[in-house]
Amino acid sequence: MARQLITFAALAPLLMAMAVAVIVPPAACAFRGVGARESYHLRFYMHDFSNGPNASAIVVAHGTGPLLGGSSDRRFGDVVVMDDTLTEGPNTTSRALGRAQGFYIASSSISGDPTLHISMDLVVTSGPCSGSMLAVTGRDNVLAPVRELPVVGGMGRFRMATGYVLMKTVNWHGNDVLLELDVYVHA
Repeated sequence: MARQLITFAALAPLLMAMAVAVIVPPAACAFRGVGARESYHLRFYMHDFSNGPNASAIVVAHGTGPLLGGSSDRRFGDVVVMDDTLTEGPNTTSRALGRAQGFYIASSSISGDPTLHISMDLVVTSGPCSGSMLAVTGRDNVLAPVRELPVVGGMGRFRMATGYVLMKTVNWHGNDVLLELDVYVHA
């Protein structure tokens, strides 16, 4: 009988260590938000208008560099703050899904190279992801047919999001631009 107690006493620390090894990693992953992630594909149409009474993009600092080219009169160094409507379809009368809020900077000093640096939050105001937000930042070579920008984070349903946005110009007239955003994200 004494021999069995010694054997159990010798195994108790090992059993305790095994229990901790099995229980702690899942708890730590849940605490950090790591684990099963959902994939999302969202499509928005972004209406970026600098002209007219409903302008959603305003130049707040005028650059002094060369004109960027394209059909825009933006110059190197221009800083534009935006609060653009995100819609379900390309028409301004399409159902509003959210807002693209942030800024962009004309970041190329080479004339004829309309490149921007964009930093924006895609704020969802409608549908099952309402109240959630994605943070997007990166380089936008506006003459490329498709541009890729990284998703660097999010809030709400998109907490700790990673992914990318494929951006296409649907219509560009002067400083008014309609963009199609295909957002691929894991959160």
